[in-house]
Amino acid sequence: MNDKFVLLTEVYEENHASTSEKKTSKNLDENKIFLSRVNSFSLRKVLVNVNHITVLKDYSNFVDRLANEEVVRDWVESLHPQQGFTRVQMNSGPASTTSMTNIVVLGGLELTIKKILDLDK
Repeated sequence: MNDKFVLLTEVYEENHASTSEKKTSKNLDENKIFLSRVNSFSLRKVLVNVNHITVLKDYSNFVDRLANEEVVRDWVESLHPQQGFTRVQMNSGPASTTSMTNIVVLGGLELTIKKILDLDK
């Protein structure tokens, strides 16, 4: 079996630590410092072995997750209203600690399927 690869754009979640100081008292020793996590989504190119793809699913409600994002990136604001997302489930093989990997890619289900099927042309 020949391996075939497709270039997709993954949407991945970044976690950033954020600290803030809250002035609760005039005494500096009594002021509190809070640590919180800020999540945001970024894009990156990924090369996927199509022989490892087990399931493709439409992920239309991912747009709602982006709308509730704490840090809105420029690419999110410039998305076309009809932009779709696809969840790609891949078999990672017997050597991995988890047998499945899931990623979310930019592009609706039909577009993602077309990219994969066009590899045979």
